[in-house]
Amino acid sequence: MVSEHIPLPPTRRAELARRYREFARSYPFTVAGDARLRLYAVMRASAQANWAALTAHAVPWDASALDRLLPHSPSRSPQPTWWVAAAPGLPGAAQTWFARAGWPADADWGAISADLIAFIQQCLDAPDQLAATCQEFAARPTARGLQSGLLSPILNALKPAAFVVVDSAIRRVVAWLTGGQLRPKLGDYGTANDTTRAVIANTAETLSSAEDPAAPIPLTPGDRFDCFARWLVSVKHFEFREPTAWRIAVHDAPQWERWRAAGQVMLADPGVGDLSLLSVATFAAQRSAAPHDVAPLLAALQVMAFDARPGDDLVASLGRRTVLDHGPILGPYFFAAGELEPHRLAVAWSGQPEHYLERPGWTKPAGRLERWVAALMSPPTPPSGTATPPPRLRVAESPADYGAPAPSLSDLAQATGQEVALLESWIRAIERKGQAIIYGPPGTGKTYLAERLARWLSAPDGIWEMVQFHPAYAYEDFIQGLRPVSGEHGTIAYAWVPGQLMAFSERARHVAGTAVLVIDELNRADPARVFGEALSLLEYRERRMILAGGQAWSIPANLRIIGTMNTADRSIIGLDSALLRRFALLHLPPQMDVLRRYHARTGFPVEGLISTLQRINRAIADPQSSIGISYFLRPDLASSLPEIWRQEIEPVLEERFFEQSSQIALYRWETVRATILSS
Repeated sequence: MVSEHIPLPPTRRAELARRYREFARSYPFTVAGDARLRLYAVMRASAQANWAALTAHAVPWDASALDRLLPHSPSRSPQPTWWVAAAPGLPGAAQTWFARAGWPADADWGAISADLIAFIQQCLDAPDQLAATCQEFAARPTARGLQSGLLSPILNALKPAAFVVVDSAIRRVVAWLTGGQLRPKLGDYGTANDTTRAVIANTAETLSSAEDPAAPIPLTPGDRFDCFARWLVSVKHFEFREPTAWRIAVHDAPQWERWRAAGQVMLADPGVGDLSLLSVATFAAQRSAAPHDVAPLLAALQVMAFDARPGDDLVASLGRRTVLDHGPILGPYFFAAGELEPHRLAVAWSGQPEHYLERPGWTKPAGRLERWVAALMSPPTPPSGTATPPPRLRVAESPADYGAPAPSLSDLAQATGQEVALLESWIRAIERKGQAIIYGPPGTGKTYLAERLARWLSAPDGIWEMVQFHPAYAYEDFIQGLRPVSGEHGTIAYAWVPGQLMAFSERARHVAGTAVLVIDELNRADPARVFGEALSLLEYRERRMILAGGQAWSIPANLRIIGTMNTADRSIIGLDSALLRRFALLHLPPQMDVLRRYHARTGFPVEGLISTLQRINRAIADPQSSIGISYFLRPDLASSLPEIWRQEIEPVLEERFFEQSSQIALYRWETVRATILSS
């Protein structure tokens, strides 16, 4: 029994819900995520079969028994008696692993196996005595090298209601949630098991409420927490750090009024452009070379774009001692192209009155707050009966909404380098058909443009999402599939699980704005097979159709689909005609004017590069296999161009001019360098 629930700080619980919502809406519907969900039932069945054979003495208790008891990581040549755990396991034979832990080659493997089997049986018989059992076994010579991460998987596989897996991933997530630490030693597994089970019980409702009701995760609460924790650590690479407090100075009262009204920090551009396109090292180099008078602005930009994180607290200050307001950062830094103050960071200002610090004041324009300053962010308690104003911004619920104002069509044109007239035509086509395919040769910016269109169409109160097709992508991944799920007592059941389009459709029904699904590399799968009944439903929105699983389904009227297609891989002619008829086809060839407009602000002379690309594309003589421009849309092109040409362009040319060495030689960097740099 878990004696008590571990309390979680409200801020940490909110962050958990936000992260889990991201996990539930994406990972289970990927190939890797689907395999992970199915692994829980499979590994338990395998482990239980091994345990039954051992306890029935149907197999010998020797070194091979250890391979039946301990979990293994996926291997190219797994043995029939091994079982693969959801947690990391042995990389090979158990005997080899024990030898690395200091066991002699001629050890009494039978005695070791018997002792380990007896320990597991004792845990199963008396789970309420787990702490004492683990401490007693950990003191025995046969426990050498064994820790909770290696022994807890078999206990969890045999009795998941009483035991959880506690390895490094679980320990990191539990420590992040509770502020405490779990020890990896086997003797401490009893405490670690109780704490983790308490956290699972305390977060079960939070995680369940964060799921899409139309696509619940088909796992028990324990397995659901385990799967989420492994995604957070191994896939998301989440930074387990405490929220930090930061400060940015306001220049004057009018600037603060703009910040407060917009719910943002808004700073002018000193000539560095969109910082999300720069690395930390590149920004540092630009900052060191900048004039002295822009140093304060660059310091503030570094905090906004590279130091602060969503969830951190931000303080706006005026002068050396005045605290204007503070609030949590709602989303990542973004660049509002075309605005006078384009560098933006959305903040939920608390609305508290300004107050003053009595201690020594600030001298730097921005930076991390010391602990004693962070403690003084709250003003004196207001008079009784005075209500605290609510935050001016809600927390963003979709990637398209970070508290930024809805962009105009001119903003979209500036961000993509496209003409307003072309974008207007494409948007009309998407709205007319409901879906479109942006097609063209590689390197023309199809994915970037599709994503920007999705953001624009879904702003300010819609949602957007991206999925990438690949050769293994199937109907079951996109529409609906019959999947094995774990039931009670380790049994396996099957359930119809929504695919990406069905799950996204259900979310689209609950938003007021437009929902846009971007399908990257649409032609890498077999689109006609993947779409299935959706081909008809795309044309007749809101019409319900019975799917193979017996469920009636329709595509909502507010859902749009934007696909991208690389014509060098597969011609548009080769796609199913019924599919093509339902999509608007938007051709995106290499656009040299986009290259010109981009480098008009970097100062790189592009005419020599453009003439060289045009000459190469004429020699290729296939518009669908042309060399695109996205290779060269970089602010540091002047320094990186030789490497880009040798490492990215020349390999493509070797493919285009296969067995034409004389043609390839015409376009080596050493040959074209003078022409490209001549302008």
